[in-house]
Amino acid sequence: MKFSFGWLKSYLRCDDDISLILNALNDLGLEVESVSDPSTQFSNFIIGKVVKVREHPNADKLKVCTVDVGDSRREIVCGAPNVKLDMGVVVAMPGTFIPGLGKKISVGKIRGVESYGMMCSEFELNISNEHDGIICLDQPKVGRPFTDWLKINDPVRIDHVIDIAITPNRPDALGVRGVARDLSAKGVGEFLERNPAKISPKFESPIDVILHKNVSLKDCPYFVGRYIRGTKNNSSPQWLVDRLESIGIRSISSLVDLTNFLTIDSARPLHAFDADKLQGNLVVRKAISGEKIEALDGRIYELDQSMTVIADDKRVHSIGGIIGGMFSGCTEDTKNVFIESAYFDPISTAMTGRKLGIITDARYRFERGIDPSFTIPGLDYYTELAIRTCGGDPSGLVSSGDNPHKVKPIAFRQEKVREVTGINVPRKRQIDILSKLGFKIEKKTESVIVEAPSWRPDIGGEIDLVEEIIRVTSLDKLESTPLPLKNRGVGEVNQSEIRLNANKIRRYLASQGLKELITYSFIDESSAKFFGEGKEEVTLINSISSEMTHLRPSLFPGLLMASKKNLARGMSDFSCFELGEVFMGPDPGQESLEVSGILVGCNEDRSAFQGRRDFDVFDAKSYVEGTLKNLGINLDSLQLDRKVPSFFHPNKSAVVRLGKFKVLGVFGELHPNIALRMGIKHCPIMFSIFLGELSGTKVKLKRTGIGNSEYPSVVRDFAFVMGEKVEVHKIISTIRKIDRELIKEVNLFDVFEGPQAERQIGGGKKSLAFEILIQPKDRTLGDKEIESLCDKIVLEVGRVSGGILR
Repeated sequence: MKFSFGWLKSYLRCDDDISLILNALNDLGLEVESVSDPSTQFSNFIIGKVVKVREHPNADKLKVCTVDVGDSRREIVCGAPNVKLDMGVVVAMPGTFIPGLGKKISVGKIRGVESYGMMCSEFELNISNEHDGIICLDQPKVGRPFTDWLKINDPVRIDHVIDIAITPNRPDALGVRGVARDLSAKGVGEFLERNPAKISPKFESPIDVILHKNVSLKDCPYFVGRYIRGTKNNSSPQWLVDRLESIGIRSISSLVDLTNFLTIDSARPLHAFDADKLQGNLVVRKAISGEKIEALDGRIYELDQSMTVIADDKRVHSIGGIIGGMFSGCTEDTKNVFIESAYFDPISTAMTGRKLGIITDARYRFERGIDPSFTIPGLDYYTELAIRTCGGDPSGLVSSGDNPHKVKPIAFRQEKVREVTGINVPRKRQIDILSKLGFKIEKKTESVIVEAPSWRPDIGGEIDLVEEIIRVTSLDKLESTPLPLKNRGVGEVNQSEIRLNANKIRRYLASQGLKELITYSFIDESSAKFFGEGKEEVTLINSISSEMTHLRPSLFPGLLMASKKNLARGMSDFSCFELGEVFMGPDPGQESLEVSGILVGCNEDRSAFQGRRDFDVFDAKSYVEGTLKNLGINLDSLQLDRKVPSFFHPNKSAVVRLGKFKVLGVFGELHPNIALRMGIKHCPIMFSIFLGELSGTKVKLKRTGIGNSEYPSVVRDFAFVMGEKVEVHKIISTIRKIDRELIKEVNLFDVFEGPQAERQIGGGKKSLAFEILIQPKDRTLGDKEIESLCDKIVLEVGRVSGGILR
């Protein structure tokens, strides 16, 4: 955000030195990035007076002038047609750098006559493009620096230009008015409120403004306009040219320059249409896919149906909140103008600008959130200036929609400032700060009721008011207070069960070869909906970008975006995990700790000794079970079912439960539709473990140790034919429950299904083969005991699943 010191002082009555202003800006959080002093380029130029003029002996168009520069007189050869006796001039001595020419001058011989300097034009001083004559100074003080003359006669030329960095939560500081208001609250000068003059309409506008039904109230809730007829769009007055050119904006014409002026002056972008080039009314609507517009930057943009545009009956004339069209732009021939002032949604504006690759001052402000209540005052201010500079008669206002600003009273306890920060700010000073910042205040018995101004969308609660008071008071007043030391040395760190489990999980997964990632907690709105499972999305009030507008309800969006980027960069095989917070609501306590992983590509490195295979669901299952086992969870107590979240593949995923209600984790393949929406070609394998559900889990692993028994073990294989929809984990769980003392392991080692199985064992069936380890602790099992146990296994499996021994 650039502005000149003089521009700032148009809103701030202040005699303070610029260094004090700069320090105050930094203290307020409006970080000064740079300060340019134009006077430095004029520092080596001095004022002279022409005391003698004679013709050049060898050139008709040149003159040899004797110039008094104070301490001496110098002969200078000059070709300017306006040079004359007693003329005050700007002189560059030999060795001076000429900014307009980009080089230093030296003593030179011009057509046989030596010249000891240069009398400069505005072009040579980089003031303007005027180079037909040299500068003529009134009342020159010979020998004095040229900057002395500028300070009195043309101070704008040497006005400091300040560039400050604005954080996304301060859209009001993107206007000189807002910066001055902050400084005034800090006690640097007096804020000069400039309310626009009341506009008396002369006629009804022949053009109306309409919000189309396909534009939601969120995209453009408020659209206002005014017609001005009989204007003369001539060159801008000098004050306007000086304001804009001081910050690097080229003057075009009065009607156009005024829109640029309001953007910087009051953070209020507007657009001026040549009314004679419009057909019918102006409508804010969604673009038709494939629709095109030639914008004011000379480029042609193809639009899609997500973009908000302003159009008439024939064509699109503006991309809402970003840039106008060339066809209806104002030119020197414009006689009638229609001025648009609207409020466009920050997120949709940012997304459109990003898609089209357009960066403008208007977009920069709209995507941060402009002041909705300044929509009409901003239009009135423009009208006042336009009539003053270009003439014409204004119409009445035409509008559609309503001001979206909603007043939210905040109960503010003034003692909160000291409680939170330790800084003692007198209550009267607190009220003074908030009042000068534009807050409305109503005193109550135990608290103060505060209403934030419409230009501060970042203010949402009491703690924000504390921040404002301390920001203006100065963070330099925070006192360093050492923490109390009860014991010397490093004490024992007490960690919660969840954090202890988190550290164990992190170490285990890393030992399995997975790489740990840390992704942003902020995601876009569509991802929040896909992975939120119907829960209310948690929206950020001051998002840092259009792709980071919501708190994540799951770790998967960040991991999937990371996998997409890795795949785009040629990394086809990788496995990674993240351990972090997810959010189920905006209130404290509505977050939980999870670990999620993602597996892409092949499970093994290329090798001459073994083949490669892709990651599958069973890899994810093994990571989940291995993690839970490492935490001491008895795997025999777990159950699997297919009631998985909607973003998982319904037939290649499972939920891990402990009992009916406690979900410990989930694993499976990403749903193909989600992969398609996110632009991921191959569906990754994913898993999650919910640490909050592990806390207080009582079912622990019994560490009996299979190899510790001195009695021989027995291994038996069973193959059962059963329905193809019977779930494996139910069979394993059933077998284990038959005799937990003897049956130590149940492993599935073969699955026979598909067309060949249909021919051999019948349609709709499959064969499952299990290896069962039987290990006694206190005796050697006899044949009858083993046969009896095997019979129980066959009977129980048949009872639960209808399976028969193959």
